[in-house]
Formats: sequence, structure tokens, C-alpha cells
Amino acid sequence: MMQIIYWRGECQKRLMWVGMIGLGFYAGCAAPRNTDELIRLAGDSNLADRRRLAVVEEVLSRPLNRSQQDILGQQLAQVMNSPRHSPVIRRRALALISQRYQDEAALWLGQALLNTNEPEICRDIVAALVKLKDKRAVPYLVVAGYEKGKIRPGPAGLVQKTLEQIAQENIITVLAGQIAANSMFPARLAALAGLKQHVGLEQTIALVLKLENNDDFINLLQFWARHFQYIPTNSAGFFVCQTQQMSLTDGLREQLQQRAGFLAQKWQYRFIPQDSYVILKAPKTDLEQTPQIWTNKITQRLASLTHTKRPPSYPGAPDDYQEDFIGRCRLFSYTDLIRMTLLLKSLAQSETIERLQQLLQDDLADVETEAGGLCFLDDMGQVLFKPYPPGRRIGDNHYDESPEMTRQAPLCLARWHCHADPGRQKGLAGPGTDDLQYAAYHNCPLVVVTYVSENVVNVDYCNPEGLVVDLGNY
Repeated sequence: MMQIIYWRGECQKRLMWVGMIGLGFYAGCAAPRNTDELIRLAGDSNLADRRRLAVVEEVLSRPLNRSQQDILGQQLAQVMNSPRHSPVIRRRALALISQRYQDEAALWLGQALLNTNEPEICRDIVAALVKLKDKRAVPYLVVAGYEKGKIRPGPAGLVQKTLEQIAQENIITVLAGQIAANSMFPARLAALAGLKQHVGLEQTIALVLKLENNDDFINLLQFWARHFQYIPTNSAGFFVCQTQQMSLTDGLREQLQQRAGFLAQKWQYRFIPQDSYVILKAPKTDLEQTPQIWTNKITQRLASLTHTKRPPSYPGAPDDYQEDFIGRCRLFSYTDLIRMTLLLKSLAQSETIERLQQLLQDDLADVETEAGGLCFLDDMGQVLFKPYPPGRRIGDNHYDESPEMTRQAPLCLARWHCHADPGRQKGLAGPGTDDLQYAAYHNCPLVVVTYVSENVVNVDYCNPEGLVVDLGNY
């Protein structure tokens, strides 16, 4: 009898152990015995955190050959790079990478820092990088700290302090070194943004001009710094500079430099390459007009029109902006004033309004994308709204630029797209938050054409700084 009881007890223990393994590793399945299968499951985001952790610990308890160690490391790196995995799992992956993969840790964690949206996880990654003291993490930290739109990992100054600790140099030297080094492209641009933030544009230009001209990147920076007192600080700005440098003839570049210099001296204008088109296309006599003349023309024309205001998402939201011109006219650049004058002049023509109504009808007929494109000037100085097929059809309230449009955008008057939704109408009159971000990223003005009713078109102008003017209903 005792033997039977003992046997039953052992069976129950074994069944309990098997059940625990099954719950710990994979719901509804027996525990996988194959180490390679366990390693695969360690990266399975469909498993609950408790089961994932049990899988990881079981893998760590087993002897791994070199290939398995490498595969596990790649799994952990992928876990760190993906928001599909919970903070609990990513923190465990972070600890294992720091402990077991020190040769790769700086690169893996640096890349993970750029793909992480949670500030708490960012701080954990930064803390791990400080302990590693590996200078290969510097480019990633520069991007995380200074590229516009990145999640800042912790309080202001944390990235600067971390960079100085790892590089053992002051932040200006670190950033200048990233620009001069054959580092990754985003880090060089972010370093420029960081320098501009710390020492201002003039000193950044002075530092750039002192760099040894050893590659195309430095050559481009020095060209625009020397001739136009301009430094690109994001990829969109760099692309515009690169495209214009290649496409403008020597004669046009010389003309652009002369006109931009004239505007800077005469009207305290600050050049940006997205203004090149309007500076070159505008008649020389227009550039000699005072800002007040342009302001008066715009004010008089706007006063004769009716306007439609887009309701904000909520009070104080990014799209809770003013749309009036009077009282804010001094905030607009000289080239903004010229663009708005040209647009208002063209919008007074029935042919332009008929064209916009047709574009809105095309937008209404296509529920998979908005209509959009670029504004140019014809030989008579009228604004042409040239449409471009979207790069992707990603929804009725989105417009995705095609590669062809992006290639031609560096020399245009402005970008434009339609807001056409009969169900929302006035609710779409003007740029939304995403449109403001779009204009800021490309550092390019945006014209928004809105369907208000069957016979009414609303037009808004938005500059890269997020200032919006309702150009009226037509």
C-alpha cells in the first residue's frame, strides 16, 4: 500500500512539473526540449511576459554553442528595437545584452535608443551606455539628443552629460567631431543641430568653415555656409541643398547669391534654400518693394473676402492657431509676403478657382488618398497648382509624396494638398497638426485647399514656422 501511495505521489509531482513547464513556456503545448526552439520563443512577442521570462531563463541555464549565442543575441537586439515587446521584456533584454554581449552592446543599445518611444526605457538604455563607456555609442546619442522629433531620454542635459562622460570631451568638441568624422549621416546632421542649439548659427558656420574639406558632406556644408550663411540640420534640408547645388547653373547660383544678399542687407532677410525659387522667379522690381507695401496689399485683399476657420482639436492644441494676418504680419518673412501676394493675385482669377474646384472633385472621387502637389509660377506670374500622383494610397485624409514630387520640390513656390470630405467640410479648413509638422520638417510653405461646399473653396497658407493665414473663400 505504501508503495502505491509513494508511486501516486511521484506521478503527481511529475505531472505538476510538466504542467508548470507547459504554462511557463507555451500555452497548451508540452515544454519544447530543443534549445533552438527555445531561443526562437524568447523573441516571440505573442507569449505572455511571465512565459517569456521563463523561456529566457531556461535558455540561459543551458550550454549554448557559438551559433546559438549569436542567434540569441540577435533575438535580444530585435526585442530592444521593437515596441511590440513590453517594458518588462525589454529591460531583461537590456540587462542580458549589457552582461553577455559587451562587444556588440554599444551598437545594439544605441540603435534601440533611436527606436524607443518610452522615456523610461530611454533612460535605462542611456544608463547602460554610460556603464559601458564605449565611444561607438556616441553617434546614436547625438541623434537621440539633437535630431528634431526624437524622444528625449530624460531631463534636459542628460544626453549632453552622457556624451561628455563617454567621449571624455566637452559637448562642442564632441559635436564638431561627429560632423568631421565619417560617421553615420543622421548623426552628422544632428550634430549640426546640436551645435546651432549650443552656440548659435554664426558660430556654427564659423566652426564648419574651419573643418578640413575631406568629403562631399563637408563640401556641401561649406558651400552653403560660405555663400548663403545657411546650414541644413535635417535630411530634408540637406536634400534641398544637394539638389539645388546640382541643378542650378553657375549663372543662376550667382544670381541667387546676389539677390539673397540684397534682401538680407535691405530687409534683414534670413535665407533658406526653399526660398530659392521665389527669389529667382520674382521680378527684380518686386524684391525692391518694402515689406509694408506687400503687407498693405495682403491686408486690403483679405479684408474683401470671407473666411472659414478650422475648429481646433481642443483648446491649446497645436492646431489651435490664429488665421488672421493683421497683428501678425511682422512675424512673416519677406518671401512669405511675396508668396501670399502671388497666391492672392492668382486666386482672383476665375481660371485658378476652376482649377482648384476640379482638383477638389478629383480628391472627392478618390477615397484612398488626398490630392496634392507643388505650386509653380507661369511666364505671366500666375500660380500653377501642379498635381502629382501619391507615392502610396494610405487613406482619404492623407497625402504621401511620390519620389518624383520630392525630387522636384527643392525648386518650387510651395507644396499644396486638398482637404475634401463632404462629411467634415469646415472642420478641415486649413492645416491640421500633421500638416504643421509636414511644413516644418520640409522647411517649406504649404497651401491647403479645402472643400467647403459645392461652390466654395477655402485656401490657407502655412509657413514652416507654423504661422497660418486664411487666404479666403472663393
